[in-house]
Parts: sequence; C-alpha cells; structure tokens
Amino acid sequence: MVFLSKRYRMDKKIEDGAVESWNGLDLTLDRPVTIRITDIGTEIGQRVRMQAQALSRLEHPSLLHIYDSILTSTQFAIITESLPSRNLAQDLQERGRFSAYEAVQIVIQVGEGLASLHQAGFAHGGVEAHHISLREDRTPLITVGPPTGDAVKIPARPSNDISSLGRLCHLLIVGTTPTIDVHGRIAIHPTIPSSLRPILEKALSDRAPWNNSFAMILAFQSVVHELKTLEFQAGIAKTSYLESEKTWFAPILAILSAAVLIIGIGLLLAKTNLAPSLVENVKQVVSRDKSSDQQINTTVLPSLEDLSRNEPPPKSALLTIIDIIDFDPEGDDRLEHPDKIKRINDGDASRGWNTARYNSRNFGGLKSGVGLIIKLSKNHEIDLIEVGAAAINWGFELYAVNESPGSLLEWSWGSPITSLVELKGITKVNFTDLTGSTLLLWITDLGNSLPVGGHRVSIHDISIYGRPVSN
Repeated sequence: MVFLSKRYRMDKKIEDGAVESWNGLDLTLDRPVTIRITDIGTEIGQRVRMQAQALSRLEHPSLLHIYDSILTSTQFAIITESLPSRNLAQDLQERGRFSAYEAVQIVIQVGEGLASLHQAGFAHGGVEAHHISLREDRTPLITVGPPTGDAVKIPARPSNDISSLGRLCHLLIVGTTPTIDVHGRIAIHPTIPSSLRPILEKALSDRAPWNNSFAMILAFQSVVHELKTLEFQAGIAKTSYLESEKTWFAPILAILSAAVLIIGIGLLLAKTNLAPSLVENVKQVVSRDKSSDQQINTTVLPSLEDLSRNEPPPKSALLTIIDIIDFDPEGDDRLEHPDKIKRINDGDASRGWNTARYNSRNFGGLKSGVGLIIKLSKNHEIDLIEVGAAAINWGFELYAVNESPGSLLEWSWGSPITSLVELKGITKVNFTDLTGSTLLLWITDLGNSLPVGGHRVSIHDISIYGRPVSN
C-alpha cells in the first residue's frame, strides 16, 4: 500500500493485511515512528478511522501514543510511537514463565489500559501475549487493537477482555492457558498461588464473572503485596540453597579440573624425570581433606552493578519499618491524612494513604510538596526502595539521614538523594552507597488528573531492602 507524505518516510513493512504497519521516520522531528495505513473504502478501514478519531485523546501508559493521523480520499494513516521489537509471547517463549508477582503487575497495567478503553465505549476483543510488548522501562504496551487498529474480535465486548486477562495471567505464570477438566470446568493449575486462584476463576467464569474491569483490577491489586513477599522469600530460599550447594560442589569441581589438567601434562611427560613428581602432586591435591576446602571457600557479595536491574542483592533483607509519618510542613494544619497511614503495607493494594486532592499537579500553587517520613529501627545500608502508588506520571524526591533530623517538621534534610518524575505503578530505586535510619519521600508532582477530576497520589506499599551497617 503506497502512502505519500512529505513529513513521514516509510522504511520497512512489519505487518501486512487490511491494516498495514510500517517502521518509519518523522522527518520533521527526526524520530522513529510506526505508520499504520488502511483503505477507508473497506469496512475495516471505516472502523479503524472511527475508533482512532474517537480515542485520539485517550492517554494511558499501556496504550500506544498517537502522534498524528492523516486522511486522504482513499486512505487513513495513524502515526504512533515506534513499536518495541519483541512482544510478550516471544519473551515468554524465551523465559518459560514469569513469577506470579511479575505476571500480576503486567496484567494490572494492561487491565488499566483496557479499562480506559471500556470507559470510552470501546473494547479490545480479547488481549493475548502477542498483542503486548514491553517498553525498555518494562511498561506493558498493547500494540494490536484499539486505539490504533481494529478490535481483534467482532463484536468486541468488555467481558471478552476480562476473561482474556485471566487467561493471560495464567499463561504468564504457568506457561500454558487454563485447561478444561473432565466435568467441563475451567481447571486452574495447582502452581497458581492460592490468593490468586479465586480471581482467575471468577475472570474465567461463565456464571459469575467480574462485573467490570475495574473490579477485577482492584482484586489483582489486593494480592500484589502478598505475591511480592512470596517472591522475595523464594529468592532467599534459592540463594541459601545455592550457597549451601557451593560449599561442597565448588571444591570438588576445582579438584577434578586440576587433576585432569595435571594428569594430562603428566601423560605428555611420562618419559621424563618429571613424571613421578607430577603424579605425587596429583595424589596430594586429591587427598586434601574436607575441612581445608571449607576454609578456602568464601562467598563474595557482588556489587549492585553486577546484579539484575531493580533487584536487591542476595544478602539484602526486607527491612522493618517502625513508623511512617505524614509530612506537610507548608500546610495550614501541617497534616496530610495521618489517619490513612495505616493503609500502607496493609496487604490491600486497592487503597492506601493519599494526598489531599488538588486542582493541579503542582498542588494548586499552594505548596512545593507533601511527603512521608519513613523510620527504620537503626542505620542500615539501603540497597533498594520500592514504592507502589496509584497515580500516573507523578514524581518524588528522596532524602535520607542517619538519625532523626531534630524536629521532623523542620527542613534539615539536606539535599535529595534522587529525584524521579513520570512514574507509574511500582517504582524501584537501587542504591550502591546509601546508609540511613530515616527517609523522606517528598512528593513534588501529583501526576495526571483523576477520572473524577483533581490530582492526588495514593501510596499503598513501601518496601525497603538492605543490610546492617558494616563495622
């Protein structure tokens, strides 16, 4: 399909069909784009044009960003952000499966994108792994279907999307979709965590499904904290097992390798005077006792740079937070919903502590920010901080001190350790050289407006991983 435009260059076709997809370049802004073209003389072309025009202002991180659209007498083209090179089905094939925590995080974000479609009066029709890609920041992105393409099933209903999310979650965790038992009922795989099973059963039920996507998303959010704890405990158990195995396996492997090497050299020198001494050396190596092996076997903790991104080091532990205090030094009463602090880390991700609702993302010009003071029992080396929030494109600064900074309501925090913007979902921040006993999470940007109007940030989870301070 030929598309003529002075601004956009078509480079490579990536998908054929009634809606063609091309890798291209925006010549004006010199940025890569994806160009989707359809013939408006067809029924599919008319549906795509109608959906794209109706949803052009719909913004969600899991939906493709529409940059531009072009309508000619015969064609309709949609210009979007460049598509990731891989989809979730390819990632799954390579990995085998995702942890329950990872899978639910993906499903929640995809579900929120679908919910925004439903609210606008449209549906996807049944999202599958090959319809989704992960951006570089691991944000899941729906690349097939509205708002930039036709629905994958006609007629497309929100109920199709709800059941497909249940199947997707099962697929990511187990590697296969749910099966049907001998009685004709959906069979959830036994490896699915018990807290997640009723959510998936309801999503896949014909008799009593979820009423809407928002209800299912809240149910998924309610088990996030538990799944994260299970994943962390599983990681600790795996590390402990590998450490215990290494204490006996590594010395044996070293001994065998040395023995093979020396024997090989000995065979080459069998006719020389060196052979007897080499054979004797082999005997000495093989006869080393177990206690000497244990003495030379040490475990070295890798630096943060050597670890997977956004994961705590193996020796990190989930630290105990002894108190969280709302911090509003510029407010009239210097309080910011202290009664809701107890909702943080209560295991119910559908609610949390939240700021007041302001009429702009910069607090209506009333103040520079509000925050939370997070207190640990003592100084720790902090490796990772994880914050779960219900807000889109919000931002915060992080401060840390080794002792309580005098009066907690006075500015004696020094300079921020880090400043983050455009956040959504779960935010993880790694550190390589940070110690402290008291942290300040200072919210500087409330993010996008709420569907009901206004701006606020709701935080439902704060986790800190670290180690005792080294002497």
